[in-house]
Amino acid sequence: MIYSDWLPPEVVEEAKQKEQQRFATAVAAFKQAAAVAQAEASRGNPNAFAAVLGQLMDDIKTLVSAKTLFAPASIRTLVHTLYDVVLATAADIEVQVRAGELLNHVLRHHRHSEYLALQLPWRPLYDMLRVLYDTAAPRVKGTFLEHVQQSTLFALVARARRFFTPGAAAEIWALLRPDLVYGDPMGTPTHLALGWLVLFFPTKQIPASQPGQAQAWAGEWLAVWDRLVNCTYWDSHWMYLLARAVKDDWKGVVDWAPYVPQLYSHMLACFKVPVGTATAGCPSTISAPHRATQLFATKLDQVDDQPKSAAKLAVHLLKQPQQQQQQGLKAAAEVTAAAGLEGA
Repeated sequence: MIYSDWLPPEVVEEAKQKEQQRFATAVAAFKQAAAVAQAEASRGNPNAFAAVLGQLMDDIKTLVSAKTLFAPASIRTLVHTLYDVVLATAADIEVQVRAGELLNHVLRHHRHSEYLALQLPWRPLYDMLRVLYDTAAPRVKGTFLEHVQQSTLFALVARARRFFTPGAAAEIWALLRPDLVYGDPMGTPTHLALGWLVLFFPTKQIPASQPGQAQAWAGEWLAVWDRLVNCTYWDSHWMYLLARAVKDDWKGVVDWAPYVPQLYSHMLACFKVPVGTATAGCPSTISAPHRATQLFATKLDQVDDQPKSAAKLAVHLLKQPQQQQQQGLKAAAEVTAAAGLEGA
């Protein structure tokens, strides 16, 4: 910030306008440079984006970090340009990671800026990730580079999903539902579908969903959850998704009361509290397929541990409308008691 409160008001106002103009000029130059890089890349130049966008991304990041309110149109242009760069540079890890980190920074800075009216299409990002991680083609990248790329892209998805276009939630569930509802619960496609669902599903859209639509989602999710037991990967991902759904359902469009006993059973099970006279946990567990755990079981997809998600789920049930609060309070109290027993 180049101005302070002790400066005369007219100087402050002039500085604000100049900062906005400087930012708009930088964004326009960045957009033009991205178009040039895209044209060069289409001609077969593998270093087109790195050569053209390198210094500009540093300049943009410096301007974005300033505590200045820029014009919404300039911010939208920057976000969409960075989004296109991320999608176009899957073969250039350095540029994709830098663009992804910068886009993540911009989205985090403006995550509560409703005035932006920012919308991002989810399908191009999903298709790019599926091509990147579903193909078995050999790629010489190095373990560390692949880890950085995956963590950056998955963090970007988690940050961008609140800005997905309206209707994205229904589209994502419709796309992944067949594998989850009808597929083999122990098969690799089913576990991968769960990972992609938890990563991409925008629970922020639940309050704006069609009447009864979110209620049907919750019922199907819990039914699918019960298809497999004693699988840490399976339980942790469903617990995390349900905790997010309850948290973001601030309007109470879903009647969670019928699901409280089932949710409570899962919450209690995750703390591994002995039942009756037993002193040990379950003697057998189910391991998820290697490919699923390789992609989604190392916290790269932002999934919390089961007890942490269960605690969040119990707390957010308390925030539901009054008619649901009584049962939610009982479940939360029992889960809290179970957590105390585990730590004893």
